[in-house]
Parts: sequence; structure tokens; C-alpha cells
Amino acid sequence: AESDAVVVGEALRGIGYDGPAPVGGRPLDSYFELHIEQGPELHAKGLPLGIVTGGYSSCGMSVVFTGRTAHSGPTPMAERRNALVAAARFIAAVDDLGREMAPIGKTTAPRLVVWPNKPGIIPDHAVATVDMRHADPEVTERMVRRARAALADAAERANVEAEITAEWRFGTEVFSPELIDLVRAKAREQGIEPPDMLSQAGHDAYHMTKVTPTALLFSPCIDGISHNEAEDVDYEPTLAAVNVLLQAVLARAEA
Repeated sequence: AESDAVVVGEALRGIGYDGPAPVGGRPLDSYFELHIEQGPELHAKGLPLGIVTGGYSSCGMSVVFTGRTAHSGPTPMAERRNALVAAARFIAAVDDLGREMAPIGKTTAPRLVVWPNKPGIIPDHAVATVDMRHADPEVTERMVRRARAALADAAERANVEAEITAEWRFGTEVFSPELIDLVRAKAREQGIEPPDMLSQAGHDAYHMTKVTPTALLFSPCIDGISHNEAEDVDYEPTLAAVNVLLQAVLARAEA
């Protein structure tokens, strides 16, 4: 299947976590989130806490390539319409774009679905997912334009059709200056001078900015490893970050 999506309500019922309370309907004063950085900066500098002041401007897209199945042996090269070849050219171009824009620019090609995915058959269907990120929104937009041009070129060279079926953007959300100042003050009370940081990944806090004042904090993870079974944290800096979160939340609640 192209999608392994799960409906949240069904998943919660499946593990007995759905509960009797209705979703939503509660007034919110503010939202605080503490998350591991998912990158190496805090760990490398020996810092227990960072304050997120904004995010990388990010754009992702899902592209469907449509070609024509044929025999992988006798079919003349000029008549081949290989959806996988088009997807591969596109993915490689997006990866090259990220390497060109490094170290600030980032690109990812995390998913490729191919059908029929058999050794002797030229595939007529492929779905590729990519995303592009940069601290400067204008640079992100240039990356997106270049990716679209690379997509058209990849489809033409492989003689297939390409359609962007989904596109999403995030990272331009605004975090609360008031909450940021509060967190910084509580950190300084504990002898911590947290750096301002940009989040390079998506977080729940991004969505919460739409409904309430929001603060996002980072704590270090060992060597910046994340989304990997080797992901881990050191106890002492994590405890320090949690204590800052606690004091900030208490101060907000008692204000």
C-alpha cells in the first residue's frame, strides 16, 4: 500500500487509551514543550538547555510518477517509460540540492514506493517523498523552485508523467516572546544561560502556536542521534532542563 496511515481514534481504542473525556473544549492559557534537540549542538557544547525562537522554513512534497510496464529485456531503450528511473533522478537531484546548500540547507528523500517492484518488469508507478529546509525562507523557496525544475527534467528524461499530489509547509510559526523571556529568566535563576535556537524539525508546539502562547525548549541528546534506536540522553543535563521547564510552568500558572 502507498499509505500505512492509522486513524488516531482507532489506534487509541486499540490500546485502551481513548478514555471517556471529549476532545477539545478546554480554555488554554499557554503551552510549554521540552524536547530533545535531535541535533548535535547542545551536546557538543555541553549545554543543558536551548530556547527555540523559530524554525527552519520547510517544504515537503509527495510526487507520483506514471510510466508503462514492459519487459526489462527486449523493450527498446527509446520506448521505455520507467517510473522508478524518473523518481531516482528526482531524488538524486534533491539530494544534490541539499549538499549544495549545506551546512544550513537540508534536503531529505525518506520514502520511495515502486510498483510492481519485480526484477523483470519495468515499473509503471512510483511515489517519492522529499522535503527541503533552510533557516532563510527565501532560500527555501529557491530550493523548492529548483526541485520543481528537477522534477520536470526527470520526468521528461524518463518519458513519464509526474504529478505533485501533496505539498506541505511548516517552520514559520511564531513562539511567544513573553514565554521565551519567562523561560530564560528561570534558566538564569538556575545558573543556565540558554542559547537561542532554530528548530530544524517539526514539533507539536508548531501547531499549538495557532491556538495559544507557546514555548519550545530543547535539551541535549547524545551525539545528536535521533529517530534511531541508539537515541539517548545524559541524566544531569536532562534534569536541569526539566527543572527549568517546571519552574517556568509554575511561574506561569501562579501569575
